[in-house]
Amino acid sequence: MKRISVIIPSFNSSTTIQHCLKAVLSQNVGEEFEVVVVDSSSDGTEKVIQESFPEVKLFHLKEKAIPGKARNIGAKQAKGDILAFTDSDCIPDESWLRGVVENFESGTQIVGGGVENGRPESLISRAEYYIEFREFSSNSPKREIRFLPSCNFSIQRTIFEQIGGFPDVRASEDALLAHQLTEKGFKIVFDPSVKVKHLNRNRWNPYLRNQFVLGKYAAIVRRIMPMPGGFFVKIPYAFPILPWIRTARTLRFIFQNSFKRVVQQFFEFLIIYPIFFVGSLVWSYGFYCGVKLSKNTKQT
Repeated sequence: MKRISVIIPSFNSSTTIQHCLKAVLSQNVGEEFEVVVVDSSSDGTEKVIQESFPEVKLFHLKEKAIPGKARNIGAKQAKGDILAFTDSDCIPDESWLRGVVENFESGTQIVGGGVENGRPESLISRAEYYIEFREFSSNSPKREIRFLPSCNFSIQRTIFEQIGGFPDVRASEDALLAHQLTEKGFKIVFDPSVKVKHLNRNRWNPYLRNQFVLGKYAAIVRRIMPMPGGFFVKIPYAFPILPWIRTARTLRFIFQNSFKRVVQQFFEFLIIYPIFFVGSLVWSYGFYCGVKLSKNTKQT
């Protein structure tokens, strides 16, 4: 049994999968590891992997699989006792796995790491970063947290199997999994030095579509299980105030940094704020739709 298995879900990733796998296979970790990709693409991603990365264990599904399901399939096929998850639109730092191993050797059983913006030249990409990943900046301190994104998430295999893997929901599956872990008393450690670059969306349609989906499932999972923000599930018509709450939280995060970084991030945030606000508004409308959908589903 290998100690480490890297698991990557993939769907129509032909433009990003090469960057991801080159970075994963170039890890400076000092020991062997396996890479498992569960792909359900229709854009030729499977062929790219087969031709350029024959050492990767590829499992191609005929039907589209949501990310959580693909990760669970990969975990069942993996041989390692440490499961390290990243996404096909991520580029891990060359010392990513070494940082994972060092955390586990020090007694950590669940670790998440820093997420950097892989497309800083795009204002849309910067706005998406502030919405989704601001709390996981590689400049943040190492600490215990209650939530971490699945694009940079490692866990002891026995714990992953004990918890039942990722929940079967389209999005916010990482938030729900983290909540289940903390409710059972497991400690989640955030180490900013264990970092990946996320290739955020840089076009309006994908950006807004993703924000709608994230908002919708943020509401749905809060109906499944009580989580932070669940109060707004009870008052869905208050969704127009959510962008302002997100704005306030982002500013609070910015002003927790050093003076130099506060100045830098504050002016950056002012520049991208119109894009940020529109994305937050679409997220909030998705949240409202998710509340209404889950109510109707529950009634029927």
